[in-house]
Amino acid sequence: MPIRITRVDKGQILENKITLDFAQDIFNVLPGTFSDPTDTGWVPVDPSAQPSLRERLWELPYQLSLDNQRHVAVISSRNGALHQGFEVWADLAGGSTYTLQGTEADFTPTALITGPLSRDLGDVTPYTTDITVDGVNDITLAQLVAVGSTTIDINNPANVILLDEELLFFEAAIDGGGGLITLQNCHRGMFDTVPADHADNAVVWFVGFGMGLLQRAGALASTVTSINVKILPFTQRNALVIGSAAALPLTVGDRVSGPIPPGDPKINTNKFHDLDGWTKQAGTLRFTWNTRNKTTQAFDVKQDDPDITQPGNVSGHVVIKRVDTGAAVIDQQNILAGERSAARRRRGRSSTMWMRMAA
Repeated sequence: MPIRITRVDKGQILENKITLDFAQDIFNVLPGTFSDPTDTGWVPVDPSAQPSLRERLWELPYQLSLDNQRHVAVISSRNGALHQGFEVWADLAGGSTYTLQGTEADFTPTALITGPLSRDLGDVTPYTTDITVDGVNDITLAQLVAVGSTTIDINNPANVILLDEELLFFEAAIDGGGGLITLQNCHRGMFDTVPADHADNAVVWFVGFGMGLLQRAGALASTVTSINVKILPFTQRNALVIGSAAALPLTVGDRVSGPIPPGDPKINTNKFHDLDGWTKQAGTLRFTWNTRNKTTQAFDVKQDDPDITQPGNVSGHVVIKRVDTGAAVIDQQNILAGERSAARRRRGRSSTMWMRMAA
């Protein structure tokens, strides 16, 4: 037991004794030995700005342009929670002399589809499908569940997604297990797009949750046709050096001025997905479709919604080509609103149809 001597009494020389007063030493610390601490595995977070996880440019369709003018979306997926926004630098002449166009705070969440997606979904539900995604970045299942709807809110289109060049919207989101999320009842070919094929791991952009714009003060000038853009994310410490950013080129058209593609095209009453309906049936091919009108139709018109009166300055153009040679066997233009069908006799030859609307 450790003790501390508090007093020494030497006594008398004839007593032949010394008296010690002592107390237990409660403050005594025995010599200790220490081993190296266990590695926690913690890695310091780099506070420096990093390039976007994913990024792209995208010319906005008429329905999302707000002022019905030309606009280019600058879309960046956040690469780390420390990033607060991004600077947009551009050369509006398509060169390499970049000037600052503005600063954006809205990153766009992303995910990857878990398998290829075909435009041909069969004849039962040809325009809706479930899409399972993984690699979800910068968004939670709870956020997706909260915005799922059977319609699109014109003031907050949060359930709209961009897949390659096709626009869709989802009605609901559920946990797919193993980190996967399933977007249920995704409506294909929304606004001015049509159902398309998509490869495995194609990027889903949740554009309804936010995206940047090349210019916020007014529309893009009509003289601008080719641009180069660099996206510079920034943190509280710094912004990405412009030399470290990839150049994103884009040829800008006049997307907002174009008509809406026809909906629900059919061949001899068969939906265009039902390929057997037009590769095996000999005789007359009769093409029908539902016309669209971007200025009068509802915001969220779907592919199979009924016919809408077509603008007087819009006409249809149908082309049928041979599969084996690609040669056109019919090319019918200037089909007006009252002529929403085209007929063609054939002899069982395999053909494909190409169609567009022209203003």
